[in-house]
Amino acid sequence: MRVVIVFLCVFLSVALHGAEPSFAKVGATKITSKTLEFDYKRYIAIFKGNVEVDDAQVNIRGDEMRVFFDGTNSIKAVTALGNVKIKQVDKTASCSKAIYTAVDGQIVMTGKVLLNSEGNTINGDRIVIWTNDERMICEPATLVIKSSGKAGKGTRSSPLFPSQKKTPVSTEPE
Repeated sequence: MRVVIVFLCVFLSVALHGAEPSFAKVGATKITSKTLEFDYKRYIAIFKGNVEVDDAQVNIRGDEMRVFFDGTNSIKAVTALGNVKIKQVDKTASCSKAIYTAVDGQIVMTGKVLLNSEGNTINGDRIVIWTNDERMICEPATLVIKSSGKAGKGTRSSPLFPSQKKTPVSTEPE
């Protein structure tokens, strides 16, 4: 069970931050749902009904969450379904469905996906994030970048990129 809890924290941190959190900082995590079912033959844990993951680093809400294990209790994949809401510090994500696969570090969010960081937003029908490569694709895409308020400085805050640094905006054509 501790593996599930730690993994859920990592999943959301990667989705919103692009990097895994320090396990030393991971504290107590509380997962509540109307029901919890373990299928030991298929290696699946299924949380159903008002699923809430509360952790010091991340908060997840949804209608259902499925955690898939391999035969050695390592996580293969996590699927969050229905009214998925993810919050981490000043970053949020919402969608109908989110799937994380451990083998490639890929997160696929579908169904009115909205990512928000410090007022910057990315939305579309489908967003794929490759956490190992620090890249993403949004289809169709709408990106709204909030101005930093510093005219002439050539910087804007970056919506949901892996680092917390400000990204310079190039004024030169490529």
